[in-house]
Amino acid sequence: MGGGVSKTEYERIRHELLAKEQVIRTLQEQLQRGSQRQLAGVVPSPTEPPAPLKMHRLSLVGSVHPVGGGTGAGREGEAGSSPVTEIEEATDDTEARAAERIRSHGKRRVEVSAEVMSKRAILSSERERVVFPKSAASREMLLKVLQSNVLFSGQTRAETHDCLDAFFPMASPAGAVVIRQGDQGDHFYAIESGQLEILVAVPGSPTPPIRYGFLGAGTGFGELALLCNTPRAATIRAVSAVELWAIERNTFREIVASHKLQRIRKCMQILHEVAILNKLTHSELQQVASAMEWEEYEAGATVIRQGEVGEHFYIITTGEIIVTQRDADSGAELQIRTMRAGDHFGEMALFKDETRSATCTAGTHVQCLTLGRENFILMLGTIQELMDREPPQADRKQRTLSGAAFARKASAEQLDDAHAGADEYKYYMAIQKDELEILQTLGRGAFGRVKLVRHAASNSAYALKCLVKSRIGHDKAVDYWALGILIYELIAGSAPFFAHDPMQVYALIIQGNVKFPVFFGRSCVDLVQKLLCQNPARRLGNMKHGIKDIINHKWFAGFPWDGLITKTTKPPIVPQIRDAFDTSNFDDFQHEQEDTGLECDWDPDF
Repeated sequence: MGGGVSKTEYERIRHELLAKEQVIRTLQEQLQRGSQRQLAGVVPSPTEPPAPLKMHRLSLVGSVHPVGGGTGAGREGEAGSSPVTEIEEATDDTEARAAERIRSHGKRRVEVSAEVMSKRAILSSERERVVFPKSAASREMLLKVLQSNVLFSGQTRAETHDCLDAFFPMASPAGAVVIRQGDQGDHFYAIESGQLEILVAVPGSPTPPIRYGFLGAGTGFGELALLCNTPRAATIRAVSAVELWAIERNTFREIVASHKLQRIRKCMQILHEVAILNKLTHSELQQVASAMEWEEYEAGATVIRQGEVGEHFYIITTGEIIVTQRDADSGAELQIRTMRAGDHFGEMALFKDETRSATCTAGTHVQCLTLGRENFILMLGTIQELMDREPPQADRKQRTLSGAAFARKASAEQLDDAHAGADEYKYYMAIQKDELEILQTLGRGAFGRVKLVRHAASNSAYALKCLVKSRIGHDKAVDYWALGILIYELIAGSAPFFAHDPMQVYALIIQGNVKFPVFFGRSCVDLVQKLLCQNPARRLGNMKHGIKDIINHKWFAGFPWDGLITKTTKPPIVPQIRDAFDTSNFDDFQHEQEDTGLECDWDPDF
């Protein structure tokens, strides 16, 4: 074959080249970080008057030094902490050029991920939550800020009240950097008084940061920090002395999660008393509770009307409902009773078309949990299927890792049943480190390194991060949502919810209005819409028949599922590569230095 090098020599040379490339990338990162620190700290001349620029709403995150007893915020920026240089004003031309440079900086999407939270932490937060006193004017200002923000738009009054209590006061002098572009943040801010400016620097560019606008009293910024740990999009600096109110990410998440748990608990107590649902298991009742949605009625509003065909079941959580019935002879409305929090009505609508026998009117402001018949049947089946069941055993023991019922041959279905609902946390926490065998590292994301492990007793594989963290609001339904996004992108070539600003993406998701191109078939539209259902309990794949609902969907008719499982199906596209080290089919991303710090508090030595 000629005078080629041996395989051993080839591997040695390759490893040396990779090591040198790593050194070069590290030096490049150090130079870039030094340039960014210089650009991010620029301040304008104190004599320069604020230019009359248009207001911009950016999703910015950060923290500043608190006033009084504020907790959870570190000292971020102070006046005079950065050198004085010039600032480029944001004109239409400079905005366009800056936006283009930012878009072309890299093709890779920014990774965002909400942090996980244990149920233990949520329950303890209910007892330890601190209330920061505020004047009536401050509470009114904060309420307007929350009502105008998409992140708080779906909250109940109780959730909003607790969020208002959790805001703590902060202050920053003129010239101080409140948040800095590129840093990680964990606070959302509302401005009580003063003015701040928005500065955006193009990463890696020597040009001065661009002033995009100003933020004044009664506005909020940094809401993205309440959802995920993405870098801050801009630097926010005080033009004058400012007074702020701030809420920390963990506090916000604890409030939302605790209210969710309280709703499910209260709903479960009531569902156990509904006679027609007595054949549902505990996990099925939990599924019903999770699928119910909030409805609010002002005093005098009609909830249901006598003679109409009912399709929804209601549980009253707050307020009073007056029940009246029309007299057949006189036609007068006669009051029968008054229902209060904890009462329920309309349960027969879950099973059959039946006209309402009475009219229910809100006597005060009323909050209800509701569930429609269609969703109930998709989750649990028809009334005949339920009536044919044997009643569940009240004393049935939940299977755990220590129970004999688990043994060594537990199937995937048994595992699902064992850690369903409230017992999920106990199920995972019963696993000992010695029982896990590390197979390989799958990757690294916002949660840190994700390792594939095998549990010796059950021979089941887990992704360690999912095993360690007991997550609130994230389960297998998230994977079905991701499948819907993937199918849409593969066909349309773009995301169903797309915007450059992550908060705009969240707003589009909350609106739930997906626009389908004309070349999407009806069955494809139906599949994607059901996978992108906002309520996880109503999402395709998370219902009565589980993932079989996806496999048996008409869009997948004729798909060789058996061949996919056995890996015998021929792929439609086979990439052409020269050898095992050919990376020409991958985009060239800038190397990111890994943070090898503590990844979780489950076992620091793991």
